[in-house]
Amino acid sequence: MHALVVAQSWRIALKYLSRAAVLPCLILLLGCQSTGEKTLSELHVDAVNGDPDAQYKLGDAYFHGRGIMQDYDEAEKWYRKAAQQYQAEP
Repeated sequence: MHALVVAQSWRIALKYLSRAAVLPCLILLLGCQSTGEKTLSELHVDAVNGDPDAQYKLGDAYFHGRGIMQDYDEAEKWYRKAAQQYQAEP
């Protein structure tokens, strides 16, 4: 009897834990986290396509952890790309 109760408790706990872990990822992927005027998903697309303003804003989001997990390496990557784009402008 106790094994059945424990198994059910673990199953229920795992169900809620997996939802809690997946929800932030879904929010990020669906672009519901916003940095102001554009979602992170939109900024990422624009940044990958070479928009220096989007690259800078994405770097800023990573640096400050706004709507995304703070990651200084990613922030530096996007800041550098933006700087290279700005330098290339006549």
